[in-house]
Amino acid sequence: MGKKSRKKGADKAARKDKLQSRREQQLVQRNRADSDDSDGGDYSTRFSNPNQREYFAGDRVWFIENRIYEADNPYTYRGIVKGVLPRGQLRITSLQSIIDGDDLAVITIPKNKVFPDFQDFTLRFDVGDQVVCSYSPWSTAIVSYQWPIREIQSAGGLPVDASSHVKVPHYKCRLEFDGPNMRVPAAASEDDAPFVAAPEDLDYCIRLRPSSFRFKVGGSVVVNLFKAEQIGGRSGYKLVKNTWLRGKVTAVDVSKFETNYAVYECSLVGEGFACRIFDDKDENIARADADGRERLFDAIEQNCSRSHLNFLCGHFDIDVSVFRDLVVAKAIEFASYNALTWLQHDCGIDVRLVRDKVSGDKFLHMIANSPFASRFIRKVAENSRYRSFDEDEATLTLVDYGNRPTTELNNNGEVWLQSLVRRGDIKALDVAFSPNCGLAWEDYFFFGDVLELVAGSIKESDNPIMQYIFDAFSSFRTTYQQLDALSKSSRTSEEALLQDDRLAVFRGDDAKHGAKLLTRFYRDWNDRLSENMRIGRIFRELVEKGMARLFQLLYEADQGLFEMNDDDCAESNEDQQQFIQHELRTSTKCDVRTHCVFNACVMGSHSPIYCRDFQNYLWRVKDHFLNCEAENCPSLQHHLSREKETKSRSSVGNCVTYRLRLLEDEDDVKGRQNILHYLLLKHEDVRLDVLFILRQRQCWALRFMVDEKYVDLEGLAAKDENLAQNASTLSFLNSAHIPSNMTLRCCLSFAAVQYDDLQSLEWLSEPLGAPDDLVGGWNLLHYSAFMGRIEIIGWLSTQPVWNSLVSQASTRKTFVGAYAVHIAASCGHLHACGLLMGLKVPLEDKKGKLPDDYAKKSKYEFVREWAADRAKPQALKKAVKKLIRQVEEQKSVSQIKHFIISSKCLDIDNWCSCNWYSFDEELLDISFRDALHSCCKHSDIELAKWICFRLYFSRGYAGNFWDRDRNDRAQNDEELLSRDDLVSFARERGYDDLVDQIQWKWFKDISCSDPLTRDSILESALGGDERMVDVRAAILRIDILVNVAKSSFSAIKDILQRGGRVDELGELLRINASAREAVMTEMGDISIDERHDLSYSLRPFKMTERLSQQRKHNPVSQLLLFAEKGYGVQERAHIVLAAEGYTELLRFCLSNISGWNAAMELNVIRTASFFGHVSIVEMLGSPDGAFALSSDEKERHNAAILGAGQALRYRDLEFLVKTDEGRDVGNWIEGGSFKDYYQSNLKKEGRVQQMMNETLIVSVLMGCTRELFDSDADHKNGTKTLRLFVDNLIYTHDDIMCAMELLFYRDAYRIGWMTCVLDLLQTVMDALGIQPISHSKRIQGICEKVVRTARDSEEAVFPVTSFLLKVTIAGIDIQEIGEDSYCFQQNGFRKSLSDLQQKQRSDWSRFDIVKKGGSSTDIQQLMKDGGLTADSRDRGGLLLTHLSAAYDRVDLLEWLVVSEGMDLDALDAQHRTTLDVAKASKASLATKWIIERKAKAIIGSFLRRNYYHALHMRRLQKSKDAATLIQSVIRAYATRKIFANVLMRRMEESQHFAIVWRRVIASLDNIATSTCWADIREQLIDIKVGLHDEMLDDTDQRLSRAMEEAVQDDCSGGDDELVPDESIDSEELVPDGGGTHEATRNLSNNNTQWLSFQMSSHVVKFLQQGDKKYRSFFVRRMRQLASGERSRILQKPLKGSKTLIYETYLEQKSGHRILWTEEPFSPPRIVIWYVAKHKQVSRLMQLIDDSKSRSARQQMPATLVSELQNEGLIPQNEKENVLLDIFGNVPLKVYDVNFNAINEITKDSWTPQLHLTDEERDIVEAKGTVLVLGRSGTGKTICISSSIEFDRQSTAAHDPSFTQLFVARSVRLCRYVEGAVGEDNRTSFLTYARLLNDIESTLPDQTRNFNPSQKIDFGRFKRDFHHHSSSNEKISALILWTVIKTFLKGSIEEFQTPEGILPREEFVEVERLGKNRCRIPVELREQVYDEFLQYQKYLQDQQLW
Repeated sequence: MGKKSRKKGADKAARKDKLQSRREQQLVQRNRADSDDSDGGDYSTRFSNPNQREYFAGDRVWFIENRIYEADNPYTYRGIVKGVLPRGQLRITSLQSIIDGDDLAVITIPKNKVFPDFQDFTLRFDVGDQVVCSYSPWSTAIVSYQWPIREIQSAGGLPVDASSHVKVPHYKCRLEFDGPNMRVPAAASEDDAPFVAAPEDLDYCIRLRPSSFRFKVGGSVVVNLFKAEQIGGRSGYKLVKNTWLRGKVTAVDVSKFETNYAVYECSLVGEGFACRIFDDKDENIARADADGRERLFDAIEQNCSRSHLNFLCGHFDIDVSVFRDLVVAKAIEFASYNALTWLQHDCGIDVRLVRDKVSGDKFLHMIANSPFASRFIRKVAENSRYRSFDEDEATLTLVDYGNRPTTELNNNGEVWLQSLVRRGDIKALDVAFSPNCGLAWEDYFFFGDVLELVAGSIKESDNPIMQYIFDAFSSFRTTYQQLDALSKSSRTSEEALLQDDRLAVFRGDDAKHGAKLLTRFYRDWNDRLSENMRIGRIFRELVEKGMARLFQLLYEADQGLFEMNDDDCAESNEDQQQFIQHELRTSTKCDVRTHCVFNACVMGSHSPIYCRDFQNYLWRVKDHFLNCEAENCPSLQHHLSREKETKSRSSVGNCVTYRLRLLEDEDDVKGRQNILHYLLLKHEDVRLDVLFILRQRQCWALRFMVDEKYVDLEGLAAKDENLAQNASTLSFLNSAHIPSNMTLRCCLSFAAVQYDDLQSLEWLSEPLGAPDDLVGGWNLLHYSAFMGRIEIIGWLSTQPVWNSLVSQASTRKTFVGAYAVHIAASCGHLHACGLLMGLKVPLEDKKGKLPDDYAKKSKYEFVREWAADRAKPQALKKAVKKLIRQVEEQKSVSQIKHFIISSKCLDIDNWCSCNWYSFDEELLDISFRDALHSCCKHSDIELAKWICFRLYFSRGYAGNFWDRDRNDRAQNDEELLSRDDLVSFARERGYDDLVDQIQWKWFKDISCSDPLTRDSILESALGGDERMVDVRAAILRIDILVNVAKSSFSAIKDILQRGGRVDELGELLRINASAREAVMTEMGDISIDERHDLSYSLRPFKMTERLSQQRKHNPVSQLLLFAEKGYGVQERAHIVLAAEGYTELLRFCLSNISGWNAAMELNVIRTASFFGHVSIVEMLGSPDGAFALSSDEKERHNAAILGAGQALRYRDLEFLVKTDEGRDVGNWIEGGSFKDYYQSNLKKEGRVQQMMNETLIVSVLMGCTRELFDSDADHKNGTKTLRLFVDNLIYTHDDIMCAMELLFYRDAYRIGWMTCVLDLLQTVMDALGIQPISHSKRIQGICEKVVRTARDSEEAVFPVTSFLLKVTIAGIDIQEIGEDSYCFQQNGFRKSLSDLQQKQRSDWSRFDIVKKGGSSTDIQQLMKDGGLTADSRDRGGLLLTHLSAAYDRVDLLEWLVVSEGMDLDALDAQHRTTLDVAKASKASLATKWIIERKAKAIIGSFLRRNYYHALHMRRLQKSKDAATLIQSVIRAYATRKIFANVLMRRMEESQHFAIVWRRVIASLDNIATSTCWADIREQLIDIKVGLHDEMLDDTDQRLSRAMEEAVQDDCSGGDDELVPDESIDSEELVPDGGGTHEATRNLSNNNTQWLSFQMSSHVVKFLQQGDKKYRSFFVRRMRQLASGERSRILQKPLKGSKTLIYETYLEQKSGHRILWTEEPFSPPRIVIWYVAKHKQVSRLMQLIDDSKSRSARQQMPATLVSELQNEGLIPQNEKENVLLDIFGNVPLKVYDVNFNAINEITKDSWTPQLHLTDEERDIVEAKGTVLVLGRSGTGKTICISSSIEFDRQSTAAHDPSFTQLFVARSVRLCRYVEGAVGEDNRTSFLTYARLLNDIESTLPDQTRNFNPSQKIDFGRFKRDFHHHSSSNEKISALILWTVIKTFLKGSIEEFQTPEGILPREEFVEVERLGKNRCRIPVELREQVYDEFLQYQKYLQDQQLW
């Protein structure tokens, strides 16, 4: 086509589109035209003039009638239409007549003096009110008139437009200029004063003028400059919100000429300018020194904004929650909408739940009782109509799910509107019922029987104005509800819709009248209606749903309303390319819409399909036409109906449903047909477009047009004007030319294919069959293939003309000679092409071309790819021929291999993709078997082997490719070669390595398939060739090696699982690695396919492998947290090894097996720590260098702590906490405070589980949870551990509660877990004394999670409600918990929760007596009666003290504190004391009282403290004076006692001297007379005894020093400590006794030299672990003692000891002392007990005394000893004395040290020789078997260690086969003995468990594993078996366990029985075991044996041992 032709065609198409558009516009205009019987023209014609408005009886109107008009009484010119008279006159009754009770007073008024009344009945202001009007500027005025409609007449005259949006003046006000600040002269008279009209009763037009003012001139105020007008001063002052400045009021009530009216004028302090305030509210101006609480209440009263209320609370730091009821009451009293909204949204107080307990009034009742109710209702209505999304403009939603205060009743059975009626509040009632500014549009305010109750109350009130308001609202609401019911017409049928009571008028004779009222209502209020009530939308839905009756009524009432705009137009049902090839689908959306009601009727409702699975649907359609039988599935519609039943909810089901809708008539077809018929009769000149019907795929409309003779199917298509105009849109025509002989039926059939209308095509083909004409060069099948209509192609295949259509070739220019299949392939409709090929149509066209040839030339890439895929079989055949040719030409092996790999000609997957599904299937004259045989036949053995290897070991997913026929497989079953067969084969072939490997014990069950019998590879490749034997041997060798690797892999897992020997594990690893390496060598360059089993079998063993553990008794299941993530962590090898405690295996794996990472190492040490495997923890904690670790030492240490914490190993954790390094262990692990760590990570994705894994507190709580699961467990460990954390300040109560909350995230929806954590939470709170109220937010969050989890579970009712009851008693608010309970099931849980919430509200209501100002007497009486207690808490956790302070009740607060003893420091839910609450609520009196009381308490405490301190000091001084006096007396007494003999002798000598020499002396004059020897002694210097004086001085010094130390000890507490009188005791001074002198005498006489001494293990430990310098000091002191040196430093006897104990100074600076005694052994020797610091000497002295006392104690009576000696039971010789340890009742472990070798002590390698007693030495040197019995600490281990060393020295020298084995239960004991005796390769040290392991692994034919985790001990026996036994109350677990282990399974009698258990009769009969041996009562033995049998069965069932 040339350019001109293309342009001409485009112009023609554009003209046709323009013509079609013009046609639709004409049709729309015709629809708008008035019919003959209509009431008038369109809206602009009918209602532009109110004279054309149709009035009905009951209409409200304004009218002008001078006879009754009173300007100041609007009731005289508004009324109600009573009737309509001819010639445009109305009979009207004025509202004043109705008020007067004269309803019959009717006047007749013409229409030109009437217009409709849509306004309210009342206004905010009455006549005479002083107001401020917007009169450029705002000026003061007085309301003179209401509703001055004369102003309308004077402005433009009557009538006005008849619609609700026309504004009628509301006020006429007289301006006044005589205010206090008047600047303009007042008017001479009232008539001269100017008037102003207010068009709206809104604040922007008129507002109230204040009648009083809060401030006077000169008052100090603060001004919000943001809401003020600046006067003078600097310009450009930067204003921000809440900019408050101080100032003074300079003027009040300012009304100046040409300036806006202002309430105040203020001068600002220090700013240099003034300002005007226009509103006397707290948010504009406030008193300068006002209290915050006072300002808050003022702001609420003035209805200040929500932002200002928030500002006040923030600025003054006011907490509203503490006196919330007072604030709520204030807000309700003044009906402050802003305050109530602020309380609801910002304070978290649901004001809608407020109740008056006395009257039963609910929230809205209380609002209705407020004088400001109308203001509140206006605001509610305003926010309902204009919802703002601004955060500051939040609304008060009065109705939501479960909360409908508008329908609630009070105690009088009244709704809130009845309260307005009862109060006579006409204005509020008028606002409530107003459609202009009220709630008339809100349905939720008038639910149920509300209006009936209100109607009854109004009737009782007998108020005509209220009755008039209510009647007007009822009329309005009736019509509005009719419109609302119609707006929901799309949800139901017409019959169901007409049953709606709201549309009852349309069912009767007044249906036409009701339709007129409804359409007129829409025109009146269309600007107020919501989007879903648009009349165009309603009419569209009526048409689409076929509601003919309603459509006709409304259409006849107002035809002009039936116009559809762009939002209401009907959507198209045209083809959207869903059901074609998905690659060709350009769009599945159609934006075609129509505004024509005729087309909308045809189109019907649009049901868009949102399905993406059209591809699957098309496959199902193809399957139907190719495989379904006609008898069972006759049609596509039948097939899809069955699919719809099975696939209703799937995406395929959506496609099926959509297609069925297009194949069947819809349910609303009949109604739409009636509407269409009605419209066509109304508009006879309208003709429908038949192509439009086909495009919309509405077959019913086509049938309707044919039946009504609008269309003649047998007529010529060329003569149809509509078809001729739209010929260019028909793609089946050639150049838009309609053949002259083509019928309309044929043309429409092709159009049905184009528009994918199969239903219409079937109907058109019913009488004559489908047409087989060629139209434009193709028939219906060609065109269907061109369009890709797969359903139509399938339907045509069922028609008689199918063969004719198939045989016809296309003559279309582009597809000349092609058939349908070629057209489909060329156009890319591959689904259609596949269907045609499945229907066996000819594949070659007239030129011999295939569909593939057409597809190769397609413009679509996916079609070309399809053609390429279909060409693959030919390419494969060519490649095979080329390969065979290369082999026959004997090309090089490498060249042939390269060709096979690159061409994939021998890849089985490639053959399968080319449709060869079996090795012997022939396609294109070739099969895989023939190709393989031909290739291998002519190749050498190496190439043939390589090919067979590649096929045998590189198979893909084509598993059935090599399968023979089923019968052949049944006859030739696959045979497996046993181990003997494989050994014989290996020996025959000389495979010695295989023979060695197969004969290991682990491969006894090895078997392999014979390559000849497994499949047909070798037979196909080398069938009949002698080379097949060698190839088979090579393949079998690889197969054996693979099975060796696989079996060794399984054996490795088995050893790790049951705990085998390390050498066996190493051998298996070596075998596995050798086998894998051999396989890779044999395979050469052949790559192993990952999909083949060979790749899996040859994988190396890694520690991440999973071991098959018994889930029921898997020990790791107890450990709930792991360091690494992933499925099956519990079953991985390293976890099993750590849990079972296989230390040596784990050590070997760490060194020799790969796959370790840091997380695995941490898991191992954590698991080992959990189970208490110390050896593993020590091995990983301090590695010895045998292996390298990836993890950090600190991380491993943390993991060990976490494991111990989860296991609740209290002692381990206590040790870590007590050390300096472990004091901050919690912060060390979490990296800081746990609470901060928790809050920072909680909201992060994936961090919850990580927090649980890596935190210590969570690990401990998990351990506590595990304890709770065990009902018989002792829970003390958990609480002790938590208390340890709290006491050592590791975790706070907040941290613990955070961790408890975290536990709920683990299994948030598991009832069992949730109840267990709840029990733990209660246990933790009780044990640690955690107060729930101190963690209220967290407890509430936990409660919310618990309720959400348990709300649908009956079993959780009791535990959850019990927990909730406990927290409610503690003061936790549960009112908001379960707010979405409306979606709960109706079960017991919901009822229990509601009862708890109701109970809590009831408890809170008891505090109302305080909040409402009840007297103190009443409150005291209530507390005495038990209604309130000191522990009762109000909302927010407030105690009575908090509440009294918040409400400023000082009298009550004083009584509670003084009389009831309540604590002022008690905390509420926000951790506030009473003083904090008083400050937060700005309660000044309470704050002052509390501060003064606390100050008095502090001063009194200070004074009392000083008084008692002074008293204590005086008493202490008296004690010191008394001690001094006592000291002097004692010293005198001691002196006299010491020198008593000397003094007596001197007295006697003095007396004797006086008798002899008295006369001589008297005769001498110059000799003075002496009265006593004392005088003489004083005179004679040589007689003075200085030595004795020194002794006295020494005594005096020692006594003084003792007293001083005693006084210092008593005063060590400090002077600041208050000591009561009782605590001050007098010091007791003990004089030196005779022991001191005896010790001194012994000391002076003792200078013995010693050659050896003994030291205790405590001294050895001190020397080995202490500083080296102390060793030197010790050696020096010992040498001095050994040499006989004695001094106070070397041998100082201790005072106060019962035995003689010496101390030796180690050295002076450190203060260490060596404590030793001399023991009377033979020979005597000294024993060094301890080396200690000086402060420990006294305590150790007492311990040594106690030890020696216990050692000397007689163990048995002497008579018994002699009796035993006589009977030969004990030796005759005297038993050697044994010293006991000072710290326990065990023998003291002493070591012998020779002074000759004392220097060895200073060496690091020094090891002393342990001292053996004679009895111990006899045991050590005894020959044969020795049984040593003794309790712990008696020296058994010492004897065994010495015996091991003795045997080594005495026997090992001359016996080369000498070996030793030491077995113990404890690993630590094994290590101790090994360290004590030294390493020796002939001695083994094993634990008992390890010995059993080795025996088990060594014994042959062991079928059962004895894992440590499967062993049952007493604890497990008690927990898992005895606890669930029926006899657990009669027989204790310990008795039963003892009987089983001692007699039934542990006695010699049991060992002698073949069954291995003691028979019943031997146990039951007393004579068998004896009374003394088995003391179980005879009557219980039968029951005990029955329990034993149950226990045996339990062991067998659970596989335990």
